[in-house]
Amino acid sequence: LPVDVRRDIPGTAPGPVSGDAGAGVTEVGNNGFAGCDPASLRMAVGGVLAALDVDDARAAYRAIALANPGGLGRAESQDVSALPEVTLRAAMALAAARDSVARQYADGYAEIFDEGLATLCATTGPLAAAVQTLFLGFLAGRPDSHIVRKLGSGVAQTVTAEAAEWHARLQADPAAGETVAFAQWDEALKRAGINPGTSADLTVCALFAAALTRPGAVGIAPDQTWHGMCIHHIGIGPFPTSDTRITLPPRRAW
Repeated sequence: LPVDVRRDIPGTAPGPVSGDAGAGVTEVGNNGFAGCDPASLRMAVGGVLAALDVDDARAAYRAIALANPGGLGRAESQDVSALPEVTLRAAMALAAARDSVARQYADGYAEIFDEGLATLCATTGPLAAAVQTLFLGFLAGRPDSHIVRKLGSGVAQTVTAEAAEWHARLQADPAAGETVAFAQWDEALKRAGINPGTSADLTVCALFAAALTRPGAVGIAPDQTWHGMCIHHIGIGPFPTSDTRITLPPRRAW
């Protein structure tokens, strides 16, 4: 999700939030965060997106140039290799049809709020299983932009079709994600160098939004994650511990 960093780092993007981005935020003492109303968060995100300007676009283009991702290709208008002449959101809108991350800027992160939060907040089982279902849902819903850029639309369409089958299986039986067959499919993708990175980006973004709206529900134990690090509303690491405390930023920063 876009954040307001200009207040802390002069000359960087994106711009300041318009309106009261802190509306709906609830604090619990000084060592916890009870969450904010999803509608308020969505409105705050919309305020950030609406405030993006040409300078933000130029800063983002510089960041893309430094990252130098492969498979970007060329665009007829506002290509990342040239100096942008429109706002960051307008530039993202031009790429929205071919890039799912760009589409979030254009659509106000609609997929994150409408699909991602709905999936995560509706779960009644382990969060890890919900994340797996969410990731497969994103991957099954549309060809992964990263795969398209790196390997072409044919490979991306094949992976999307396979993900749709697995997504349907998991909805019928959540244990399907723990089978040998599922692990073999995962390994086959890795061996082929296929990385559904955009679907992973959307999944992480949805988790972040869920952590802001339902922080107590977003937690994964270390033994449920790939690198043995847990995910908790206070951060990512070997948490939680009884003496771990956080200090919330000023209300206006939310």
